[in-house]
Amino acid sequence: MAGRHGGDQGGRPPVHGMSKHPMYAVWASMHARCYRKSHYAFKDYGARGINVCAAWYNFETFFHDMWPTYKTGLTLERIDNALGYSKENCEWASWKVQARNRRNNRYVDTPIGLMSLSEAAEYSSLLAATIKYRVDVGWPASRLFDPPNRGRHRYEPQTT
Repeated sequence: MAGRHGGDQGGRPPVHGMSKHPMYAVWASMHARCYRKSHYAFKDYGARGINVCAAWYNFETFFHDMWPTYKTGLTLERIDNALGYSKENCEWASWKVQARNRRNNRYVDTPIGLMSLSEAAEYSSLLAATIKYRVDVGWPASRLFDPPNRGRHRYEPQTT
């Protein structure tokens, strides 16, 4: 009888010989986040309605779809965080890129446009905490990347 994992093996996953490949761990973790209520991240995935497309219930299909762009050290990222896992909505990304695509990122207006705090810190070589403080106390976007003034701890607007 064919089960969720495909094949006619009495409900057991098919034997593909790839269970030690890093992509298998990615595939298994993706399913656990979406379908196993005891998984620590289920609240952010399955409980929000994030699911895995039917084609990717089968590891071989997932592997076939994602192998051409796979590189060691990258993670599976959903392009649109409101949608589930599918070939059309997934790509491989670095941890740095993943961190910038989180729902809880804070975005700030900067002299060069809207950026996440981490992007603004990287661009300006300032600490993210410095930029956050400046935004929180009301610094204008035009001065957000000013070098630190070691003698004062508060922003004092120019009076000229």
